[in-house]
Amino acid sequence: MLRDLLIALSLANLCFLRIWNELFNGKLTYYAQAPPTNHLLGVVLNVLLLALVFWTGAQLARRSGRPAVVRLARWAFLLVVLANLRVFYLLLLVWGRWGWMAGVLGLLLLATGFCLLARWEVREARLVAVLLLIFSPFVAVTFYQDVALAVRVSRMSFADQPSAAALPAKSGAPRVVWVIFDELDQRLVFDQRPASVHLPEFDRLRAQSLSAGHAFAPARMTEMAMPALISGRLISKAEPRGASELMVTYGDAGPPVPWSRQPSVFSAARELGFNTALVGWYHPYCREIGSSLNFCAWHDGPLLRGALQRQASIPQAMQQQAANVLITTLGLNRLGMDPRLVNRAEREEEVRDYLAILTQGQREAADPAIGLVLVHLPVPHPVGIWDRTRHEFKTTGESSYLDNLELADRALGELRQAMESAGVWDSSTVVVSGDHWWRAEVWSRLDSVTQEEAAVAPTIPDHRVPFVVKLPGEKEPLAYQPEMNTILTHDLLLAVLRGEVHTPQAAAAWLDQHRSIGDSPYNVFRK
Repeated sequence: MLRDLLIALSLANLCFLRIWNELFNGKLTYYAQAPPTNHLLGVVLNVLLLALVFWTGAQLARRSGRPAVVRLARWAFLLVVLANLRVFYLLLLVWGRWGWMAGVLGLLLLATGFCLLARWEVREARLVAVLLLIFSPFVAVTFYQDVALAVRVSRMSFADQPSAAALPAKSGAPRVVWVIFDELDQRLVFDQRPASVHLPEFDRLRAQSLSAGHAFAPARMTEMAMPALISGRLISKAEPRGASELMVTYGDAGPPVPWSRQPSVFSAARELGFNTALVGWYHPYCREIGSSLNFCAWHDGPLLRGALQRQASIPQAMQQQAANVLITTLGLNRLGMDPRLVNRAEREEEVRDYLAILTQGQREAADPAIGLVLVHLPVPHPVGIWDRTRHEFKTTGESSYLDNLELADRALGELRQAMESAGVWDSSTVVVSGDHWWRAEVWSRLDSVTQEEAAVAPTIPDHRVPFVVKLPGEKEPLAYQPEMNTILTHDLLLAVLRGEVHTPQAAAAWLDQHRSIGDSPYNVFRK
């Protein structure tokens, strides 16, 4: 009986290996607004519950005394092991990527494997059971890691830094609103926009602004790109430490340093006498750089590419974890059932976060007392939450990156309308860009590209992002074609606040003088 229980625990633990990896990857607490204890407790309960199901099934089959029932239980045991080895996922992956002939060959190989299993099923089941028994101590190891992490989390502070004191408003002084759309892509926004996508607000803004045609992001991931943009220095590595610190490596030299202690565009703006504000998502900005901000608000993103909600109750955490295990082990995500697409609760949370960030961003962008505002919006980054045909949010069915592009355009229009209503649009410098480009190749590897997205995916990776700068009072467009990197945004914003850049022509001259690289060396994956 004890042997069966240990095997059941080991197999159940194996089923939740992907969840364990997500919880233990070192990023769990940094990107969370609140302690993630419900997921830590939920996975333990899930393993124990599933182990009880496995153990009960084994006991019932053994006590039935019927060979057919015992054989059925043995096959169920072997199929669960095969599913966790991702055999079914690999079969669907081969079918999807290399066509039906490769799929048929995969089916034949799988059928051959089942024939071999049928011939030696007893011997193989015993061998697998022995292996699971040998690895059963890892259940204690993972449970210990879980408890140890939960204890560390309980001692962490998830509080934001105190806000900066308000400075006297400067009448007639320059003012900058900096808008970052997450995963905004130059090619699809301006250069090769699909005919079905309409972006009137982006076009309207570009018609009165300096617009760079070859602006490159500083890094391929928000984790590195946003700290780099805010610091004005290229970052080669970013490692979360606990709940309130990100250790960053500037360039390829020097030891990692805490991002919270580094100068930023906001600390520099305050030294110039300007009030500052930031509204964003993903990074815990208020815990990291909140002391340089008069107002700060941020919203965290989901876990495991949208499969798990961070603010889940224990029952919700258990349900989401179990659903993810079922979908991924059976390969259902290869059949269009990726958790990012089917998890309605996660998409509803994305909508709530988007609306909260937009509302807070509108308020800060329209406040004339704030000299520098950053609004970091979570669109058009997947998962899709908009229906561009019906012009409404969509939390069921399929929604694509292209739908989210129109939502980003809508957000730009609403920010502009708020600023126009407050009478600060014409007098403000507005900078619009993206932290990184649309990474179709990444989402393809994660089996999260819709047919519509696949049709417009680039054949060669394109690391360009839009970079549009509207100066006060300007009504004419200016195209800027030389290669540049948006890491210059930090210095350009400060030049505007110092009164050194007043016109698109002056901005172009400033870029000519200060640009040094185009594409970033950190736009490719580096271990």
